[in-house]
Amino acid sequence: MRHSTSKNRRFRASRLLAAGLGLALVLAACGTDDDAPAEDGAAAPEAPEAPEAPAEEPEEVRDTVTLTSQNDPGEWDITASSAADKDRWILMNVIEPLMIFNDAAEPTPGLAESWEVSDDGTEFVFHIREATFHNGEPVTMDDVMYSLNLNFESPRPTTAAAYEVVESIEQVGDRSVQFTLSRPSQTLFLDLGGAGGAIIPEDAHAGLAQNPIGTGPFRFGEYVPDSQLILDRNDDYWGDAPAMREVTVRFVPEPTAALNAMLAGEVDGFPNFAEELFSRIAEDNLEDQFKLVSTEVRGRIINLRVNGHSGPLADQRLRAAMMYSFDREEIVSVHGADFAYRPSCTYGTGTVPYFEDESPESCVYPSPDLDRAAELLEEAGYDGEPVEFSYIADWLEAEVISAQLEAAGFNIERNPMERARFLDEVSNVFPMPTDFYLIAGRAQMETYARPGLEDPAQAHFFDEEFNELMAQAEATTDLDEWIEIMRRGERIFQEQATVPMIASQLIMALVDPELEGWGDDESFTYFARQSFKLNVLSWS
Repeated sequence: MRHSTSKNRRFRASRLLAAGLGLALVLAACGTDDDAPAEDGAAAPEAPEAPEAPAEEPEEVRDTVTLTSQNDPGEWDITASSAADKDRWILMNVIEPLMIFNDAAEPTPGLAESWEVSDDGTEFVFHIREATFHNGEPVTMDDVMYSLNLNFESPRPTTAAAYEVVESIEQVGDRSVQFTLSRPSQTLFLDLGGAGGAIIPEDAHAGLAQNPIGTGPFRFGEYVPDSQLILDRNDDYWGDAPAMREVTVRFVPEPTAALNAMLAGEVDGFPNFAEELFSRIAEDNLEDQFKLVSTEVRGRIINLRVNGHSGPLADQRLRAAMMYSFDREEIVSVHGADFAYRPSCTYGTGTVPYFEDESPESCVYPSPDLDRAAELLEEAGYDGEPVEFSYIADWLEAEVISAQLEAAGFNIERNPMERARFLDEVSNVFPMPTDFYLIAGRAQMETYARPGLEDPAQAHFFDEEFNELMAQAEATTDLDEWIEIMRRGERIFQEQATVPMIASQLIMALVDPELEGWGDDESFTYFARQSFKLNVLSWS
């Protein structure tokens, strides 16, 4: 938790004042001729009175911050939908869940001060802290039970799916609640650290759209549609008080206008800025003027989808040869914005705890290795059969990928397409109508588990051992065990090479260089991926 640095400033000022006093004492001790006793016993002349030191100006405490947001959601009910533009400002800041997962995916206390999980993983018991809602009312168990039952019937897809394993939710004791599950569920445990664990007053649901009420470090202040949102510090917060007294979010739909507001000093932070600004930021060296912060929270995964069921790439050796052909750093360098990309063979954004940076140890097919690629092409008897590569026409990565594969010996047949046609005719169409295509999205690896799938040709990836590992990962609430299982599954995912990873495209923020806390590990929560934790911000 970061606090205002005004205290540190006062400490430094006190040290300087003490040093000044010390110097004065030394000078007094040394004395001068004027200090010597008068001759013949005459009384020494009285020293003139020292002028009073001017009063120190009170140091101004900077405790407000203005940020930009591209979209105004129009309403703020986080229980109604999972719109990122609502979650980003409301979840964690205004309305709190039972737990808060830090960037290392470790659960930390939220509105629940502690919890227990049964040995078989089918019971969660949360102990609710004494806290006060922003309307001045204490948090009661009626509020907790109402909120959790509301979440049980949530229209949010991820929360609804997480609660499918819940058999009952019951109050136990004075301030505890127990979940009983049909089977162990990592998914539910994680969602209780996000929207699935959000607690609101029992009588406040009808007004959440325009006046959300929770227990978080900030109160919902003023909202002017299409203009701004103001969040005010909650001085009755149960935890450490935020350094910021007020957070203003200005809605600026046009990215260039938001950047110009930063350059003019009208705003202090430009979170989540658009890809179209990457080149300007690099060309104008704006990272020298501002603090450029990157995070993969809600970032995109740039990857390929490979037809492993028909055509030349049904041969796993050819798919492996493709993997050995890639120089991922060169692929993403076409954007001229290395700060915004993280090349890797590990599938997923860099915030997933099992993610590993690209290395010979983390990659099943360490690349580039054109000699190994050529060996595999020869071993498979590849004779130059055309391999069709489909992609959206303006994607810069496509030409580099094509050239790298051709350098390895593939005959690449390029198929650039208009975006709407690509999405309609290629993306997620089965059976796959092309040999491979380039795509970007946010789906994490575990979403590729397909237990019970009768026709593997209806999926980009299918593996029974992988499915079983994902089931084991779902059944544990032990973080270390979960990471170990996920890494085993990730190796299988890499080996099959039907959804190979290229890079994570990072979510970028441009902030005032004196704004501290933004982009530190604790400023984002992995499992509530859209939320910014504003209570860690302070001015240096």
